[in-house]
Formats: sequence, structure tokens, C-alpha cells
Amino acid sequence: MSWFGNLEGVGEVSTEDSPEGSGLPSSTAGKVALSTVVFGGMVGYFTLGGLAKAASDGFFLGRARKKGVSYKTIATRNAALGSVLGAIAATLIMVNDGK
Repeated sequence: MSWFGNLEGVGEVSTEDSPEGSGLPSSTAGKVALSTVVFGGMVGYFTLGGLAKAASDGFFLGRARKKGVSYKTIATRNAALGSVLGAIAATLIMVNDGK
């Protein structure tokens, strides 16, 4: 026992109580961690994917960028899209009871 009390088992993610074969964490902390990774991943994926598509369209298809549409605008728009879809995915992970 330490100064903080008995910390045995704190912060451990267990899949023992999760449905067979799901591999999802059964604890709230595990669900929050997984939701955070999914949310951040989707924001990054949509942001970088949109920038790559805009750059490749300009290079390979010869499309000129429209006036007032910069890469910063494209990144902001795609980050907003990724955050909306990431929030939906994170919410579905949090409410999943494994049944």
C-alpha cells in the first residue's frame, strides 16, 4: 500500500467481460481510450486525405484551384467532416454494451 492507497489494477484494460471474440475493452476507461484513438484517427485521415486529393487533382488533372479556396480552407473543411464522423463513431463505441 502506497501513499495514494491501493492502486493495484488501476488503469488496466480487461477484455474478460467483453463478448467472445469482440476484442473490445469492457471497462469505461478502455472504451474512452478506444474512442479517443478512433476520433483522432478519423480527423487526421479526413484532413490529410482531402489535402492529398486536392494536390493530386491539381497536379494530375490540371485543375486550377478556385479563387479563395486555399489548402488551409480545404484542411479546415475536411477536419470538420472528420470530427463529425469521428464523434459519431466514438459515441457508438461508448454506448455499445456488447450485446
